[in-house]
Amino acid sequence: MCESFGKQFPTAPAKIVRYNDRSLTFYRWRRSSARRWGNKSTTAISLTGKQGLALLARVPESARGHWLNYERRRIYLNMRLSIATYEHYRIQGWLDGLEQIKVIERDGLAAGAPDNHNDRG
Repeated sequence: MCESFGKQFPTAPAKIVRYNDRSLTFYRWRRSSARRWGNKSTTAISLTGKQGLALLARVPESARGHWLNYERRRIYLNMRLSIATYEHYRIQGWLDGLEQIKVIERDGLAAGAPDNHNDRG
């Protein structure tokens, strides 16, 4: 999606970004720092917020629908990422519990419990 937007709007006043560092960050809009847009730095914005609406007003009207479609896709992708992230953490917790069962079976109750602060399992 980021690449597609960049190809369709290479000189846009904002772009869609996401870190590729496995940090489970979400897709977001970032203002361009290009001199022609008058921004001194890149900042994250909400396209449907006050700054985003001001930015959209600077986009040609014929392109606004495309931008809103990208925003819709971005929101849907972030919703799916939220669910996947939640599932990842829950499953990891359950796998840790299964591993602890193996340790208890191997070493007995003296092995002790990990300090995980979550006894709701």
